[in-house]
Amino acid sequence: MSYRSVLAAPGARPLVAFGWIGRAPMSMLPIALVIAVEKLTGSYGLGGAAAGAYTLANAAAGPWLGRRVDRLGQRRVGRVLVAGFVVAGAGLVSLFALAGPAVLVLPLAAVAGAVQPSLGAWTRTRWTVLLEGVRERETAQAVESISDELNCLVGPSAVSILAAAGAPWLPITVAVLLGSVGTAAVLALRRSEPQPAAHGGPSPQGDQAPARSTATVAVPSASAAIHAEPDFRVFLLELLLLGVALGGMTVVLVSGSGALGDAGYTALVFAVNSAASLIAGILIGRVAFQGPARTRFARALIVYSFGLLPILLLSGQSGFLFAAFVAGASIAPTFIQANAHVASVVEPARRTEAFAWIGSAVVLGIAAGSAVLGRIVDAGGVEAARLSIVVIGFLPGTFGLAWSNLGRR
Repeated sequence: MSYRSVLAAPGARPLVAFGWIGRAPMSMLPIALVIAVEKLTGSYGLGGAAAGAYTLANAAAGPWLGRRVDRLGQRRVGRVLVAGFVVAGAGLVSLFALAGPAVLVLPLAAVAGAVQPSLGAWTRTRWTVLLEGVRERETAQAVESISDELNCLVGPSAVSILAAAGAPWLPITVAVLLGSVGTAAVLALRRSEPQPAAHGGPSPQGDQAPARSTATVAVPSASAAIHAEPDFRVFLLELLLLGVALGGMTVVLVSGSGALGDAGYTALVFAVNSAASLIAGILIGRVAFQGPARTRFARALIVYSFGLLPILLLSGQSGFLFAAFVAGASIAPTFIQANAHVASVVEPARRTEAFAWIGSAVVLGIAAGSAVLGRIVDAGGVEAARLSIVVIGFLPGTFGLAWSNLGRR
């Protein structure tokens, strides 16, 4: 199934456009908070804590809010969240613009993260309403991953430009504005709106019951908490371990590129890493896969593991750039398979929550991986970190294979 065919579905193009705009805060606010807090207090440590409070609050609240969205509907919950996000964002902007008390930074950042809609989960759920075929839905998940990667490419650069051109609180203002407008626009799209489970009945497009596959994760019932399903917990643990590897890899890229060059070289390394993920996501989205997405996800984890080997084996600036490219090339494809799996086996009454759990598990893993690899760099240097990230990178795939083999006995 081609991208053109998927985007030709009624309501698809505005969903992609507004969904991309509404994602802006996730790629902009963490960096914007670090910059604004440093200007206010002179402390990068407090800035990093504010970014962490925002990100972790969003990850913690995402699944809970996803459950409410599944039961009550995106518009009903989303309108309240957008209003809360605007108020929290205005509080942050006022704090920095008026040089308010620094003690308010962390709670305001946490509130902003908690009430910000997990728009990626919401738009992914909407694709299951717009499209009926399994292959079409998998291509749509590739479109969503491409949107994520584009945000990761554009967001940090936009923050840097805005902060240099204006007041340090300007990037926060723009991020909150884009997030609010984009989310409100998505909520206004009626054709793709999922039917709330509390209302019963089919979705607007007559959503078919999800086909059961040979996947490891069982389909949860509408009355059960999705994270209580044993097989779904395994799926989340794999994603958590993947997040640990991703967070650790970020530290390795920063420390390794810093040891080889200046800030400009570090920026180039991250651009190459993100571009590789974007390119791979575009290519994978055009492939007509056979078999369950759960199996493809397990294989993608193994590919990701081997993709980290060049970071240990190669040296020098050109070698490090190549290693960053190879390491990034399997990121988007892995998440495409994870989201395709949820779209194919989780029933409509739980899809938003399930998609939100993916993001939360990965974010928590990233936070843990960044902390662990940071300590390893401090204690053993860059070379110790390179070896450690290769070992950590094999954990998600190894665990997935072990669980899969146990399930066959």
